[in-house]
Amino acid sequence: MRRKLASPALAVVAALSVVWLASAPAAGQGRGGQGRGGGQGGGEQVSGQDFEGTGPARPRPPAGPVPRAADGKPDLRGYWIAPPLRNSNILEEHAGGFGIQAGKSVVIDPPDGIIPYQPWALEERDYHRRPEMNYEDNEGKCVLSGMPRIMLFAFRMNYSGDNILFLSDYIGATRVIRTKGPHVPNGIRLYMGDPVAKWDGDTLVVDTTNFNGKFWFALGGDFASEAMHMTERFKMLDSNTLSWQATITDPKVFTRPWTMEAGPFNRELTDKLEEEIEDSCHEGNADLDNLKRSYDKFKANEAKK
Repeated sequence: MRRKLASPALAVVAALSVVWLASAPAAGQGRGGQGRGGGQGGGEQVSGQDFEGTGPARPRPPAGPVPRAADGKPDLRGYWIAPPLRNSNILEEHAGGFGIQAGKSVVIDPPDGIIPYQPWALEERDYHRRPEMNYEDNEGKCVLSGMPRIMLFAFRMNYSGDNILFLSDYIGATRVIRTKGPHVPNGIRLYMGDPVAKWDGDTLVVDTTNFNGKFWFALGGDFASEAMHMTERFKMLDSNTLSWQATITDPKVFTRPWTMEAGPFNRELTDKLEEEIEDSCHEGNADLDNLKRSYDKFKANEAKK
């Protein structure tokens, strides 16, 4: 049975987040250098590991040809393990420091690895980064984290009729990716958006719209609006390896579309039907009260100015 990190881990994360954000250099110092937000596995939950409790991971046989489903398309079903920690809640390249793990940018376009924010949006993102603002992040409150945040962690994919089921190890997030039909009406707005997929050769292209704009990409405050449009590309490189990229467009927040990548993900090899344990998230997360008190005090002082 797979074991997940639940509420005690989130409580520790909430406490540490104040430390690392408080110790980060001042916001706005070098667009790609210091104190950026969100990153592969960094600081939120541990990914890239097997929590079966049975010791070292099982040996992986040599990679073979891409497996095929009955329709001839690549068979994406299985449990996909994220690679080891890449950075600490920071999408762009950043230096290490107290409570901060140095890391490389997950942004591959623009080539400089910098998210192309509009000036007002960069200022807003840096405001999110203040340690007192941690309370506004969805994670500690067990609200759905939105996209593409869950793609920085391990996940399971399965098929059900014309739908692709996506079960994330991160805060129990789920997606039902349809392969037929149009998007839902524009007035319906969702944390995870409305994903509709199609195959482009051997690449699964997932087009997601209808976001609600009420989430951050990671604890560091990177964000988009309800106008965000995300195009993901899932491609198996061999029988054991899956690549993933996402291009994000939002004319309200960014000056141009930009692309990030996570992975490559490795398929866990098992013949067992394992239970996906519910993430108990909020239970025991007493540190949320501390974050709320700090947040309320900060807002009250702002109101006096």
